[in-house]
Amino acid sequence: MHPEDIKASIRKAGKSITIAAKDLGITPSTVSLVVSGRGKSMRVQTYISDLLGKSVAEIWPKPERIYLPVCESCMSRGLQSNDRGGGQSGSVGLTG
Repeated sequence: MHPEDIKASIRKAGKSITIAAKDLGITPSTVSLVVSGRGKSMRVQTYISDLLGKSVAEIWPKPERIYLPVCESCMSRGLQSNDRGGGQSGSVGLTG
């Protein structure tokens, strides 16, 4: 979900970032960081997912891996993949 959609859903559930933070005993900025995806806290994510009636994975899906070809020059210098095993040979895995 987009962070603005998460915030709107929290408001529709009768709460706010500030109220959620008070319920959790943390700062509103911590909750905002998690909502925006710039921070991670399973405790905050679980609180919000319970509040919205959705799974954590529905609200914050994991980014897909994108594989880009690695140039021959890079491969000759030993750069094969940042996938750490199991990736496609000659490609670089990025999250996006």
